[in-house]
Amino acid sequence: MTSSSGPPKGGDTRREPGFDDEDLPTDIIRRDPLITATVRIPKLRLGVPRVDDESDAGEPTVMIRKSSPAGMATAALPRELRAWFDAKSGPAATLGRIEVTMVRTVVGRGHQADLRLDDTLLSRQHAVVFYTGDEFRIRDEESANGTLLNGSRVVEYALRDGDEVGLGASVLVFRSMRSG
Repeated sequence: MTSSSGPPKGGDTRREPGFDDEDLPTDIIRRDPLITATVRIPKLRLGVPRVDDESDAGEPTVMIRKSSPAGMATAALPRELRAWFDAKSGPAATLGRIEVTMVRTVVGRGHQADLRLDDTLLSRQHAVVFYTGDEFRIRDEESANGTLLNGSRVVEYALRDGDEVGLGASVLVFRSMRSG
């Protein structure tokens, strides 16, 4: 007996245990293979629509945000600034130097993390390292095991060159330098 409603809905084996559909980014568009040629596929646009933009009037449009959920732009660091982590110990030790190239970098074990570490003691989105224009900061994202900075648990704190950051079972040394 076949059903026209599609395959049975079972657990997706590619997802992590405890995965919640609410964790999916809102800017992913799925195309149903059963869409017929009579359905108009939406055009993709980055940014915010302008009031006077009538060039595609009547066309379905899907907007994709260019900023992160926290409202910070996901842009590259200024050219004169370099930042990285030297992995000191733990599961991250095999990675050696880990470059920080974006203004906002999510550290964790999940698929949405920019810097993924294979460490079961990390939350999916454990902490965020971000550059404010004046300094680097680290913020714990309400992780189960917390984030340590030089041995002390922190919620959010400024990062300085040489600071030791404890994430899960890994210890990373933060390094930064400005050229010119």
